Amino acid sequence: MADEYPELDANVIRAREGDAFFVCAGNRLLRFPRGPIQTSELHFGVLTAAARGEPVPYSPVFPVRRKENSPYSFITLGRTSNCDLPVPDESVSKLHAILRVDEGGVRVQDAGSRNGTEVNGEAVLARSSDSVPIEPGSRLRFGSVAMIYVDAEGLLALLASKRRGSTNEWNITPTTGGARQPGDPKRLVIVDDSRTQRALLGDALRDEGFEVFDVEHPFDAVAAVEECDPDLVLVDFLMPTQNGGALCQDLKEANPNRNVWLISALDASDLAALKEAYGADDCADKAAGTEHLVEKVKEALGS
Repeated sequence: MADEYPELDANVIRAREGDAFFVCAGNRLLRFPRGPIQTSELHFGVLTAAARGEPVPYSPVFPVRRKENSPYSFITLGRTSNCDLPVPDESVSKLHAILRVDEGGVRVQDAGSRNGTEVNGEAVLARSSDSVPIEPGSRLRFGSVAMIYVDAEGLLALLASKRRGSTNEWNITPTTGGARQPGDPKRLVIVDDSRTQRALLGDALRDEGFEVFDVEHPFDAVAAVEECDPDLVLVDFLMPTQNGGALCQDLKEANPNRNVWLISALDASDLAALKEAYGADDCADKAAGTEHLVEKVKEALGS
């Protein structure tokens, strides 16, 4: 399929694959293998194969369309291979969601799934009358699998960003970035939906010589962390779009050796319970203040 996309153009993508795509953004980062592509799915790796002759990070991309032999007028998403959009994740039900596409755009309806469907952090009900419209940039979650809805232009923009090696599509704000070198400062990633909290903690850590990246949306955190490869990830426990504990589990699933701390204003006994429940390497008391947290990080990382 790589040869089918010698040049990147939104019209080519639209003609071949349509104008609606779900891009996995949260808890999976795959690797594009060397050698022939034996798949009918559209991937960043496929699209970049001609330009990047090496393994690169990419996220699965699902064209939102019915299979040719589908007996239904709607599009199905679920864990089984006979769904129009098969998402092989244990948190996704066999038939998880139903999508309807018409001149008005795309609408999402839960299909009575076990772990639920969300659009922009809001639960979607399992009734056709309660289907939710989505637009480019909408963030969806099927079980624990997070996706972003984009059109062909949006897909091209994400792809161009990846080809440049940029991490901006993950909402990362770096201080320096780039490949790690011996003697470089310790690197951290802060995941917090509060811009103020990210700025306060990030600036305090930078003042101590750390290299700091911050991520606003937990949907983006796993891919962002894999790209940054930090020495420590600080995750706020209370975020509106995803529980920080669940994100900690996603990060650990992607890399069991990843050093992840949960940050919360809970008391000491509750912090210990969080650490145990979600498999965090440590927990930090947000209520103790930024200075306390910075000292704890310095002690842990030997800075």
